Amino acid sequence: VNYVSLLDGGNFELSPDGKIIAFVGVDSLNTHRLWVRPVNNMQAREFPGTENAIYPFWSPDSKYIAYFTNSSLMKIDVNVGTPVKICDAPIGRGGTWGRNDKIVFAPNSTGGLFMVSAIGGNPVEIVKQDTTIKDQSLRFPFFLPDGKHFIYSIQNLFSGPSPEDVVKVGSINSDTDVTLFHGSSNSEYADGKIFYLRQATLMCRGLDPDNFKLKDDIQAISPDIYYFAPRIKGAFSVSESGNLVYQSNNQAVNKVGFVDRNGNPNEILFERSIFNKAKLSPDNTKIAFDSFDSGSKNSAIWEYDIQRKVMSRVSFNPNFEYSPVWSPDGKKIVFSSNRNRFGDFYIKNADGTGDDTLLYRSDIRKIPNDWSSDGNYLLYTSDNSKTRLDVEIFNLKDKKNSVFENSNFLENAIEFSKDMKWILYFSNELGTFQAYVRPFSNSGGRWQITTKGVLWAAWDKSSRSLYFLSGDNNLC
Repeated sequence: VNYVSLLDGGNFELSPDGKIIAFVGVDSLNTHRLWVRPVNNMQAREFPGTENAIYPFWSPDSKYIAYFTNSSLMKIDVNVGTPVKICDAPIGRGGTWGRNDKIVFAPNSTGGLFMVSAIGGNPVEIVKQDTTIKDQSLRFPFFLPDGKHFIYSIQNLFSGPSPEDVVKVGSINSDTDVTLFHGSSNSEYADGKIFYLRQATLMCRGLDPDNFKLKDDIQAISPDIYYFAPRIKGAFSVSESGNLVYQSNNQAVNKVGFVDRNGNPNEILFERSIFNKAKLSPDNTKIAFDSFDSGSKNSAIWEYDIQRKVMSRVSFNPNFEYSPVWSPDGKKIVFSSNRNRFGDFYIKNADGTGDDTLLYRSDIRKIPNDWSSDGNYLLYTSDNSKTRLDVEIFNLKDKKNSVFENSNFLENAIEFSKDMKWILYFSNELGTFQAYVRPFSNSGGRWQITTKGVLWAAWDKSSRSLYFLSGDNNLC
């Protein structure tokens, strides 16, 4: 194993007896699988067949690990090592395994919490979302010692924290609804204390598990814990035995620079925590990127001037702002803002002057990916509750959108070709994301470009060739 995956806010969990760490590890081919290793031993063991595992959690007896894939809630016997499906879970957001062999989990990125038997069956919703908040998500439950009550988090924005986020107590009988505190974090309980993040600092506070009363003994354990704001998830875990593991934030800094055509590093320009993407300007003189600040738990749009080696902030709204896209002439930038919960598109002068203005608003979550070379279209990824991630196009002239690719699988919009004849996008219909090309006119067939998975792709200026980073971490 090369490293523990930081993807999605940390992917590790201590066993209840505090002896073993389950984690999502990444090997030399960039494959994400479930691994385990003893706390007192550096030797890790991989579980074959657990590709795309995420958010592992343990059975109370420390003999099984449950985890999510792209479509299911799974479990695996630590000694046997054979994955078994428990139930469907399209976009898992955490789970917890109770002493009554019931599992409480979040199967989707929005909605309530469900309960299912650990041996499988049909899940039953036990804590519902507030239907007046369309994007509200109940996530990251964690059982209290009685095996009936659990703490969980409520996220009220599609992506990122908000002042309305809370940590609550619920029960498998749906008869408990107690708000513990306002905060944008997952939380865990051990030895009479609740653990959570506040401003990227790992905190603990006394909690009576019988009457759910908080005590005044608030303690800061460690600053600068890795925190994945889009899912309000911090990288830490505690066990019933009182052990604690956490991941520091210094591993989340990205190095932004150039590589040559053979993939060899050429020059590192700057280091920064990139929230979603960094895009080179059309004249190759600047880089627009979104950067997350762990202190304010906010993301803003920034620019880096390559020649002057100067960094400047472009957006200043206190809401989450992310995914910058350059206009073809390099004078404007479009980005998403969570001011209205759904990642509406705003436009601003690339030099940072003037105010940003609303470009496109809709009640579907969306992220811009590319601006066509003729200046008339925006390519973006939408998050539809029925078909999940789709590829759509916004016409800047008539201010209307159209669907380019939608199915029951996940599709991510990537780029227009420079000559406006093709659209590049990703789809996971084969189990892992692969790159595909279809005509912009939406007539004719499509071509699969990759076979070993894809992490990144882009057109060259001639529109005749594509560069991509394959799933085995090779630049092609």
